[in-house]
Amino acid sequence: MGPDDRVPDGAPAVISGRPGDVAVLRELWWGKIWFALPVTVVQDTDELVAFYCPPGTEGRGAVRAPGKRDNFSTLASKEWDLGPRTWERTRRLGLWRPDDPYAVSAFWSADGSEFLQWYVDIVEPLRRTSIGFDFRDLELDIVLDEDLAWQWKDQEEVDLAIELGVFTPADAAEIRANGERVIEMIERGDAWWTSWREWAPDPSWPVPVLPDGWDVVP
Repeated sequence: MGPDDRVPDGAPAVISGRPGDVAVLRELWWGKIWFALPVTVVQDTDELVAFYCPPGTEGRGAVRAPGKRDNFSTLASKEWDLGPRTWERTRRLGLWRPDDPYAVSAFWSADGSEFLQWYVDIVEPLRRTSIGFDFRDLELDIVLDEDLAWQWKDQEEVDLAIELGVFTPADAAEIRANGERVIEMIERGDAWWTSWREWAPDPSWPVPVLPDGWDVVP
């Protein structure tokens, strides 16, 4: 990735980092919000940021531009509006180690009774802002079942991103290499996130709501 394309550093965080705080998780492209989602802080330390997103959480996301055949065409245009987005059907626990080029999510059924899967997003490292965290998703994903059997997901999305000029071939090679390093880690038994398998949210936590200032980009 070129230095001019990376997510800019935000202001120092003002969230306390205590479990139950509301933070805003945002994906930014070219200095614009692609999506914004309020999340509940589970852990916020130098080693790990963990957040929780329950069903019914309402955020904002890019609306496909008229005449564009897919989301990447909208992204490549660098012009989009934001519309309402509601997280539905699952409970999500997001696990981010600040310097890692990937993020891990655990998914449970909406009532929490069934563990569904692990999911790894290849991403640019998380950046703190005054209201939460910014990042950029690099499209390539790895889906794992409970026993860590894995498969690639969205490789064709990376190819489309190259075609549309969102990624260069060098970017795509770096993204793939980061994914392969995650797979190597899984296969040698170093999937550090499995200790969160039995985690459950505090039942007193309300569904998070976007705070004022969620749409301000430094």
